[in-house]
Amino acid sequence: MPATRLKEILDEVAPSYYLSYSPIDVEETKAPIIVFSKINSTFKGFSDDKAGIRTTNYQVNLISKDPKEADVLSMKLEETLIAHELPFSLTSEYKNQNDTISTIYEIRMEGIINV
Repeated sequence: MPATRLKEILDEVAPSYYLSYSPIDVEETKAPIIVFSKINSTFKGFSDDKAGIRTTNYQVNLISKDPKEADVLSMKLEETLIAHELPFSLTSEYKNQNDTISTIYEIRMEGIINV
């Protein structure tokens, strides 16, 4: 799945940005926002040399104003990912210097590639 399609899915929850984030973004959009990036991508070929599987992992950072909003948006994000059949895991949650809350998810995508 290309990053543009993932952005469309994440935009259903909150405005999302691919690989761009600064504290100014949070202040300008008044949180919540989602920042996501590709953290790795691997390819495995098969013995017939005709098809392979590409596995790509994305990190998704959901940034919200307060703990209550973080809970509501986390639930909405998880429901959205499940609806689109995207496997995910919650990896961490922490408070930022500007008092926003970051909730970090990892999404794993696999696709068959004919070579």
